[in-house]
Amino acid sequence: MTTPSPHKPGAMAVTQADIDDVARRDDLELEAAGYQREMPRRFSHWSLGALSFVLTCTWLGAGSSIGISLTEASSAGTLWSLPIAGLMTLIVSAGMAELASAYPVAGAQYYWSFMVASDEYRPFASFFNGWMSIGGWWFGSSSVANFVSSMILSIVIGWYPDYTPASWHQWLIYVLLIWIAAAVNILASNWIPRFNTFVFFLSALTLSATAIILFVVARDHHASAEWIFTDTTNQTGWPSDGFAFMLAISNAVYSFLGSDCGAHMCEEIPNPCKNVPKVIMYPLGMGLLTAFPFTVSLVYAISDIEKVLKTFTGLPIYEIYRQGTGSTWAAAILMALFAFCFFANLIANVSRDGAMPFSNVWMRIHPRFKVPVNAILLSATITSLYGLIFLGSTAAFSSMVNNAIIFLQTSCIIPQAILLYRGREPWVVFLDVLYCFPTSMPVTAQNMNYVSVVGVGLLSFVVLLWFTTKRNVFKGPRVDYERMIFSPKMQLTSSFGSFLVTVLTASLAAGSAIPSVAGQGSFEVKRAVNKNFSGRNGPLALARAYNKYGIHVSNDLLKAIETIRAAHSQNARRNSGNATATPDNGDLEYLVPVQIGTPAQTLKLDFDTGSSDLWVFSTETDAGSSKKHDLYSPDKSSTAKKLDGATWQITYADQSSCSGDVYTDTVTKVSQQFATGDNDGLLGLAFSSINTVKPTQQKTWFDNISGNLDSPLFVADLRHDTPGSYIFGAIPSGASKVLYAPVDNSQGFWQFSTSSDIGGQFNAIADTGTTLLLAGDDLVQAYYQKVPGATNDQQQGGYIFDCNTKLPDFTFAVGDGEITVPGTLINYAQATGGKCFGGIQSSGGNPFAIFGDIALKAAYVVFDAGKTQVGWAQKQ
Repeated sequence: MTTPSPHKPGAMAVTQADIDDVARRDDLELEAAGYQREMPRRFSHWSLGALSFVLTCTWLGAGSSIGISLTEASSAGTLWSLPIAGLMTLIVSAGMAELASAYPVAGAQYYWSFMVASDEYRPFASFFNGWMSIGGWWFGSSSVANFVSSMILSIVIGWYPDYTPASWHQWLIYVLLIWIAAAVNILASNWIPRFNTFVFFLSALTLSATAIILFVVARDHHASAEWIFTDTTNQTGWPSDGFAFMLAISNAVYSFLGSDCGAHMCEEIPNPCKNVPKVIMYPLGMGLLTAFPFTVSLVYAISDIEKVLKTFTGLPIYEIYRQGTGSTWAAAILMALFAFCFFANLIANVSRDGAMPFSNVWMRIHPRFKVPVNAILLSATITSLYGLIFLGSTAAFSSMVNNAIIFLQTSCIIPQAILLYRGREPWVVFLDVLYCFPTSMPVTAQNMNYVSVVGVGLLSFVVLLWFTTKRNVFKGPRVDYERMIFSPKMQLTSSFGSFLVTVLTASLAAGSAIPSVAGQGSFEVKRAVNKNFSGRNGPLALARAYNKYGIHVSNDLLKAIETIRAAHSQNARRNSGNATATPDNGDLEYLVPVQIGTPAQTLKLDFDTGSSDLWVFSTETDAGSSKKHDLYSPDKSSTAKKLDGATWQITYADQSSCSGDVYTDTVTKVSQQFATGDNDGLLGLAFSSINTVKPTQQKTWFDNISGNLDSPLFVADLRHDTPGSYIFGAIPSGASKVLYAPVDNSQGFWQFSTSSDIGGQFNAIADTGTTLLLAGDDLVQAYYQKVPGATNDQQQGGYIFDCNTKLPDFTFAVGDGEITVPGTLINYAQATGGKCFGGIQSSGGNPFAIFGDIALKAAYVVFDAGKTQVGWAQKQ
């Protein structure tokens, strides 16, 4: 596959190849999420938007539940509860849109919970939220079918006043509607996108016609403006008017349910990362603009509120419509029809990861109809059985509404709560409790709110199912971290918004144009084990350092690298026998997980005091170079800003290079559980003077945040056989005695003067991006003369020795003291033939020594930018 070429400014033509590439890119994103596309992308942006509006259909939801609201807070409470509920839903939906853009998978809330939770809890969070979503759609669809069946009976009663409907009459109509909807979704699924557009216009026409007719017909006997906008009479029986108004707000939330429908259909719409968030947000604004005036028209037409609340038909809106038109019931039937399309697809997507019993049955996409037929049939069966509640309770509709709100809203905020640690939507928990209260007093068996019984019953079933059958089986979505969209490496300049210890969401990180440290003057960043680390490869570590500093890599060293790789059973590819500029995971045992962008994209970076660039693999990197790397996508970050005309390039002595575009974006530090792949880039901690961005050189990330630290320094606390960490802004208590040496930063490095009893006086660079300790030939030769049997074997890549040999310590001077590198650290890696590769090797004629991890692990190393000095505190 080839990557799409960027269009030149002013270009008008879009070729079929461009379209195919976009479609293929969407499929690759889905494959990266762990799925293969099984259903066609049949929805255009417009048809899915129309479907989203029709399903949400806020104006119809407001009309269907108006009797409850009028009972709770009369006309004014019914009206003013709508914008309050709309704002609350908007906050939740904004978070959903943010997550849908980052993870465009039809499982939506269920999948998002898995991606944002910790490793320990993500399977349960995903499993639990999947069932919350399924339950919400079952209850929501039941409430829609219930309302339509009630409307049909009300119309019959209006025509035939002598008719007395029984509860089982309504249940039969309810079941019939459910199975008609199921049949349409199975047999006519290919027509749904076109039908959506038709229904959209039909809905708009019905809304307009109904409101106009009500205003015209009721002009001689309408309610007064004062009553419409100010009356809040409480007829619930609850003594508190404020509590009754809160009940009205909770009821109004029902009108805005369904905003997540676009997320559940994202696998059937092109370019879902951009289009699905729009589909989530559009219906909310349209819903409020339509529901409020429509509700005004309803209360305007009321001449006798008592008859509306105690209507003989059992449906308040029918009493209001009595002098108008009954055409809204047709729109309600259509709404019931399309509701099943979404929750059935949701069940299919949750089922394919094994969340439901007999998942292999429900997850199947029918080869002819291209829909999850079994999931649709299961949904129809479950909702049919749930309708049996009609036979025992007159408050059935209210219970369905409340259950739908509880399950759907809670499922939407679970992944956001995980991200924000209860920061954004605490009111949803309050509403969940509120929905369990009876809507009227005194409470009887007939008007009892059975939400708690049904809800707790279903949740108990889910928890029981988890602990009995799914706990050790269900692992969540099978995410493929290696399958990403491919496109050129990209440098991120370090004018970043933040680098924080806790995980921040995009809405917080994006707001900062200047570097910040979350109000704290010091923090620690833990390194993490690279789970793909292939084993220590001494020649590779040496070659990587040589490439970095422009030192010639001999053919013998290249052959030695391949020999060790073969011993590790690695199938690596090399280009023309030269080491590549791309960091090799074989030499990177520990990485630092970092989040970049808004919403955050997690990348595993190598912290490097020998570089001043922050570069990452991106969606502009060619497929060959970006393989096995997580990719940064500037298109998915709202805070990414390309610096026009700015470029960067690093070229090494062997003519290998990295280059690309320059962006600014926010950076956030995260926990070590994300380090599951190879390194995805590099974060430079050297001085800004060697930053490679042109034409305007950029400051390093550390230079930008140093003013917010208690002290403008950082400490490398690297460890032997454990990850270690970096501490910014403070010196840890374990560094009891720090020896300092002044730094010569004229070349951009942390270079200091030192000496050794075997090497005399020399200059050295403290470099966290290099593994070995590289020094002049005389020093290296003098050291290995103390090692029995040690030889400089070019075929092995450098100095080797018997692995059982006890190596001597290496001591070097810092200031007025000395630091000792234990011999156990210098025994770096196995070579071949029972030999080991030494951690001290030749610097290849470089004018300065390079003190990499071998030396740095022996001490706490203080990089003090404020006083331009480097400090060493011996570890015990």
